[in-house]
Amino acid sequence: MYWVKRVLIALGVLALLAGAVLAALLVLVNPNDYKSVLQDAVQQRFNRKLDIDGDIQLSVIPRLGLEVSGVSLSEPNSSQVFAAVDTARVAVAWWPLLSRHLVVEHLAVSGVKANVVRDANGRFNFHDLLHSQDAQAPGAPPASTDEQAPEQPSVQLDVGGVTLDDGEIAFRDEGNDMAVRMGRLTLSASDISFGRPFDFTLSGRILGQSPRADATVQVQGAMMLDPYAERYAVRNLDLRVVGVLPSVRANTFAVRGDAAFDAALAAIDVSGLTVAFQGDIALATPLTGVEAQISAPKLAANLRKDELTLEKIGIKATGRMDSMPFAFALDAPGLQISDSAATGGAVKMSFTREGRQPLSARLAISEVAGNAERFEVASMSLQAQFRQGDRSTDLTVTSPLAGSLKKETLELPGLSATVKITDPALPDGRLEIPATGRLNVDFAGQKASAAIQATIEGGNFDTSADVAGFTKPALRFKLAADRLDLDKLWPARPAAAPANPAPAAKGAEGRVDTPVDLSALNDIDAKGTIRIGELMARGLHAREVGATLSIAKGRAQVSDLAAKIYEGSLAGQAFADAGSNQLGVKARFTDVAVQPLLNAIAQYDALSGKGNVALDLVSAGKTTDALRRGLNGSVDVNLRDGQFRGINVAQSLRDFKAMLGRGENTEANADAERVTDFSELRATLNLQQGVGSVKPLLVAAPLLRITEGQPNTVNLADQVFDLVMNAKVVNTATGQDGKALEELRDITIPVHVSGPLNAPKYAVLWRQVGSQALEHTLKNEARRQLDRLLNRKEGEATDGAPAPAASENPTGKILGEALKGLFNQ
Repeated sequence: MYWVKRVLIALGVLALLAGAVLAALLVLVNPNDYKSVLQDAVQQRFNRKLDIDGDIQLSVIPRLGLEVSGVSLSEPNSSQVFAAVDTARVAVAWWPLLSRHLVVEHLAVSGVKANVVRDANGRFNFHDLLHSQDAQAPGAPPASTDEQAPEQPSVQLDVGGVTLDDGEIAFRDEGNDMAVRMGRLTLSASDISFGRPFDFTLSGRILGQSPRADATVQVQGAMMLDPYAERYAVRNLDLRVVGVLPSVRANTFAVRGDAAFDAALAAIDVSGLTVAFQGDIALATPLTGVEAQISAPKLAANLRKDELTLEKIGIKATGRMDSMPFAFALDAPGLQISDSAATGGAVKMSFTREGRQPLSARLAISEVAGNAERFEVASMSLQAQFRQGDRSTDLTVTSPLAGSLKKETLELPGLSATVKITDPALPDGRLEIPATGRLNVDFAGQKASAAIQATIEGGNFDTSADVAGFTKPALRFKLAADRLDLDKLWPARPAAAPANPAPAAKGAEGRVDTPVDLSALNDIDAKGTIRIGELMARGLHAREVGATLSIAKGRAQVSDLAAKIYEGSLAGQAFADAGSNQLGVKARFTDVAVQPLLNAIAQYDALSGKGNVALDLVSAGKTTDALRRGLNGSVDVNLRDGQFRGINVAQSLRDFKAMLGRGENTEANADAERVTDFSELRATLNLQQGVGSVKPLLVAAPLLRITEGQPNTVNLADQVFDLVMNAKVVNTATGQDGKALEELRDITIPVHVSGPLNAPKYAVLWRQVGSQALEHTLKNEARRQLDRLLNRKEGEATDGAPAPAASENPTGKILGEALKGLFNQ
């Protein structure tokens, strides 16, 4: 046994030597001396700045240990911090290092913070840390003509356990304008090794403003990571979320199942998936009290092999849509598509919504045949019914369906549709619209095109559209119709009072102030042309309508607008800008009949005549009241041969004699039975911040000339008049009430228009006529009476009575009668 003794002695010597080396290492080596070396290495390899503010503490017995604090790493070629750690402690086993196997017995990290950014091209700001920068020199031949194996690590990694607390990760997606962060992050995992499942638990709180989020997250399961082969999987996943997520308020959101993803093959495999949700969803039409369940025993797709497998997908959801109960159900028994064959059972979907405007829809897709190169469905049918008051709309759509999993396309080549509208208000009580068309979608190229041809009231309706890009679609379209009556297709909705109405915002004088939201324009990129032979919309009737519509970068522009309208023509343009919430219009109506035009667009019929109207208006605001108060621009009117209902200026002025002695003003409400005729009306309304001045104003009537006075205000902001019109009597020999106004010839009489725009009051301001009218009247009456006195002859009749004899009518009596007539006695 002598050799045994020698072996033990040798081992003892080696142990003493190792101990001496370790002791010397601890005494002689200071790891902080290598900070600069480590920082230079990181700078050279990754172009990132590494800062280590705290001390590095090294231990070697019983295991290799390292503790560091105050560490931060910058973004590439920047001083901005990418990640930082308050403290980190790691313990590494000695012996596995000899075989290039890194075994981390435990890793504990506290106060980790990271800023993760995904740029518009989908690249993350940590991409360079995961991939070698010198994998292959440019122009070098490939290592092998065979399919290259995944990159393998030079050192095998095993981690016995990881704990992370007080973490925070901020995430920003520049392509989708999204920014959220996860705080209070805790993580626990054990037996971590690339390529093998390991258990983990994670919890945290998600916060965000764009989009809004405030929710707690808890997730656990068994995860497998193989970043070198780009394979990832999770088993026994149990995810629970409670709180506010983008567009969602989740009382309960739970996901369970297994999932695997292979980035190299573009393959995903999900099994045993169940999803349960309770809460609210903020869509364009809000969904509240939603209860939804999704089940998918098997869902697999391999884009490299063009394979798709679905097994018994089921979706059920109930809740309230815009405060009305709804129900949705989808049942897809199975679908398998591969290079060799495509098979699948019939798919059924249904949707119902109750309430004042009930809606029901049913979709059915027949069995699938073909293969991955081209699969076909004999029939796809959609039936829907929508009721609104007495109106019922039925829609039926059928078409064969085809597609290619390889080319990622979908086609509806033979669309056939019928729209039936039943409404007592329609001329025959019903309207039927047959239509045909097609739809093609290229998912790989992110393109789609559609065309529809229909017959509406005996006229042709043709439209086509092309879409490029699905993330931010760009729409190009053409629309041509012989006849289009939007009042029949989409009648104006009657104002329905809700069961429990919320207080409405009020503008000036108690008017309801409706919000004006143009933000939807920010998400639209569209351009197209519109040509309509005859158009009816909200009472407006136009012919030969043409326009170009363009929407881009939050701005909608209608240009080249032209139409024949109410015996005249229209030309102009308009815009709406979401960035500034601004609206504007420039339009010119030429030789148009204004009464039917005003009645159609503003339900105002007090003004009639024919002529030209020019609009140049712009305003900005987020409510209707703000738009009125921000209105700037001008309105020019030049009409002929018309009338204005509400006041007869000439008739009002006939009362001059009765009012002169009293010095009183006359006031009256607008009366539709009273009319002022005019041969010419010219006026310009100049608007600033919703308040306009009418200057110049000229109304040429048979007896009158009317011009602007002071004030001359039309206040659209508060919707009131404060306008003085100066009326001057001319040409009293003819025209309505001409003789009665003879005494007022060449006298300026102010007429004050005041009160609400829809119910103004008119006052003839006799008090402001002044001494000019009195003097003029006295002179005229004195001249008449003196002429009567001086020219009187014996036997001459006066006022229909025989003249008295000279002896019975002395001069004094004649003067007395003259003065009596002067003062209307």
